[in-house]
Amino acid sequence: MSRRMMTKAEKAYFDQEYSIKETLKRLSVYAAEQKKVLLLLFVLLLSSSAVAIAIPLIIRDGLNELQIMNRTPDYAFVKQVGWYYFLGTIVEWLILFVMFRVQWIVIARSISSVRLEMFDKLQDLDVGFYDKMSTGRIMSRVMDDTNRMGNLINIFASFFSSLTLILVMIGIMFSINIKLTFFILLIIPFMVTIIFFLARYLRRYAQEVRRTRAAVNAAVQESVTGVSVAKGFNREDKNREEFIEINQDNIKANLKLSYTFSLFFPIIDFLTVLVMFIIIYPGGQEVIGGNLRIGDLFLFYSFTIRLFGPIIQLSQQVVQIQAGSAATERIFSLLDYKSTLIQGDLNPGKLRGEIEFKEVGFEYKEGETVYDNLSVRIEAGQTVALVGHTGAGKTTMVSLLARFYEINSGAILLDGINVHDMDIEAYRSNLGIVLQDPYLFSGTIRDNILYGNKAASDEDIKNAINLTHLDKFIQTLPDGLDTDVRERGSRLSTGQRQLVTFARALVANPSILILDEATASVDAYTESLIQNSLENLFKGRTNIIVAHRLSTVINADRILVFEKGKIIADGSHSELIEKSEKYRDLYSTYYEFQGLTPEVKSSV
Repeated sequence: MSRRMMTKAEKAYFDQEYSIKETLKRLSVYAAEQKKVLLLLFVLLLSSSAVAIAIPLIIRDGLNELQIMNRTPDYAFVKQVGWYYFLGTIVEWLILFVMFRVQWIVIARSISSVRLEMFDKLQDLDVGFYDKMSTGRIMSRVMDDTNRMGNLINIFASFFSSLTLILVMIGIMFSINIKLTFFILLIIPFMVTIIFFLARYLRRYAQEVRRTRAAVNAAVQESVTGVSVAKGFNREDKNREEFIEINQDNIKANLKLSYTFSLFFPIIDFLTVLVMFIIIYPGGQEVIGGNLRIGDLFLFYSFTIRLFGPIIQLSQQVVQIQAGSAATERIFSLLDYKSTLIQGDLNPGKLRGEIEFKEVGFEYKEGETVYDNLSVRIEAGQTVALVGHTGAGKTTMVSLLARFYEINSGAILLDGINVHDMDIEAYRSNLGIVLQDPYLFSGTIRDNILYGNKAASDEDIKNAINLTHLDKFIQTLPDGLDTDVRERGSRLSTGQRQLVTFARALVANPSILILDEATASVDAYTESLIQNSLENLFKGRTNIIVAHRLSTVINADRILVFEKGKIIADGSHSELIEKSEKYRDLYSTYYEFQGLTPEVKSSV
């Protein structure tokens, strides 16, 4: 198996193991949210068990009546027994019908509650978490694992009902014939021992199934989202080979679980036959000897069948509990994951936009330093461009400003306030971000423009559309602003999607506007439209521009030149042309690539 494939099937870096006691304690919290429904379910389970016990008792009395030799049997009583059996069967069916409906309500509500909690958790996590976890693996936890966890809550209610049924039936059997009951009970310890012996392997294989299934989900998700790239590089066959490898791992894990699980039924069937022999052979002799009535023998036979039913159910539930526990551990591991994001409860309101990085240290991975004591101050209302070669540290600065990642040392101040003291939602309401890859959500153009400010008026939308030169394009659409952009905005071109994201940022009316390579993926015409819009976008706010295209930053108030995580030059375009050799190199390289020869002055 390739290293890439192995990584996908491994446990997540934050996964933990939880004891049964801790798992039950935390599950009880979700169960408490619907304790009335669970109480109803428990009553129904007990009622079903009571009817399951009562029906054989009724038939026993009828058979015992028929066995009487010294007088004519009371056929009216036997007929009455038949009616009781008929009514009991109907009652049992009605109870089971209602019980199954209630069980699904318990499962559905539990799943909904857990998924909502996981969704909220995923919304709060820092971007660093998503750098390490693929979408497919996250989806596996939210969808597949929650299904198993919801079923686990339902299983525990059934477990206690099955246990109650077993104990009551054994008590009745002891009251009729101690010796015969003792023979039957000799088999149960063997069954329990085998069940718990196999349970150790079931838990291990269940965890392996969950991990490999997550890998399959991740592979499918990657294949679908990257289909254009795969086709462009003729990767279909190679992707198929890799998927076969991942899928085979999942199949092998499922087979291990299935093979282990399949041992239950042959063993239980054999033990059932053995118990039937114990009932029929010595029990028949007891009847012949006059020590046991035929109805009581039937009761033993019927109870034994019903006794093995709950035992088999318990064995199945042990398997499901193992699988559910593995899924629950994955869910709790995600919910317990501690985000590195630090935040307070201060609501700063509308910020002026003064930014200060004060001796900031940062590294994406331990030992790989990006910033070491980075310090820079940006005045409110300034337009500042960040330039430098790829990997110089430009995007890292805006990512830290947007609080996608947490700094390792130092402080970031806005209007003199440490960002760690601010409520994250209140803080980000002051930011507007336009990224290199424009992302639109499923829905209409209007929905996407309003994404950052649902309270914006139609006039605000119209103004943003005009300022970003979207008006002419929208007029050509049959549904105008209400045109469905489809998944990820696939109905629009890259340039059109980018203009929509500019309008989205403008409607949000942020104090600080961040453009991270916002024109890098658009055509020349769209870039010209964006350039014409920038003056309107920049008014009254602090603007941070990250760009490789220096033509987009020449008119900035300040230009910060980055190299290896350090700011090596700071000034306006004209100042840097005069005093910064690095900036002159960047500037010259850019225009040489365009086939132009700029006039470069140097004081060196």
